[in-house]
Amino acid sequence: MFTITSNNKESELKVYCQKWLALIAAGDFSSASKLIDVPNCYGLSWGKNEITEVLNGYYGELIKFEIENNDIAICEPNYIEKSDGSLLYDFNLPINGEITDLTIQFEFNLIKNAQFEVAIHDIHVL
Repeated sequence: MFTITSNNKESELKVYCQKWLALIAAGDFSSASKLIDVPNCYGLSWGKNEITEVLNGYYGELIKFEIENNDIAICEPNYIEKSDGSLLYDFNLPINGEITDLTIQFEFNLIKNAQFEVAIHDIHVL
């Protein structure tokens, strides 16, 4: 569960997602998965295998790829506040020295007040 503690929701989501990206870039998928509370609306949980499968589909299985911990601010981030109070935050993944067109979208589903359940909705090419 994630709690927003200031009026700058977008900034707090960026910090949260940056932490997730730092863990993934370090290869710590276990700790990164602890930041995700629930599967997406399709019942999919985005762990190491699911993320690797998408990246293999994007690069091909023979090409090595390295997710990097770049500042999300340069990764074309998008922030959306939905009418039900839930929040979406997405950005393009930094891999192999470039900002790719692979977008990861986080859902912050409002539970009550400023508390949110976090899910990764999707990783896709826009």
